[in-house]
Amino acid sequence: MFFGIVPLALLGVLEYFSELVVAVYLVLTNNILSLKLLRLLATLGAIFSLYFVYLMVFVIKAICLYCFASAIISFALYIVVRLAYPQKRSVMIKCT
Repeated sequence: MFFGIVPLALLGVLEYFSELVVAVYLVLTNNILSLKLLRLLATLGAIFSLYFVYLMVFVIKAICLYCFASAIISFALYIVVRLAYPQKRSVMIKCT
């Protein structure tokens, strides 16, 4: 349970589903806002997965194979999004 209200598994399903919807929208429209949203979702998914793996290993001291598999998938999605859509650095031009 997340804050004693929402099942954590439901939040995971919603996160994966929202990444899928945004990714499909990005492929269809090539919209820069959807790219930024996909990067944000993938990053947040990886960060939360890292936190949950920490809780499993060091706090609960029990490994859930499904949770660990979900964490691996979250990190894989993060890596795929970063490799498929690398962030372009803007170049500052000095006015002299």
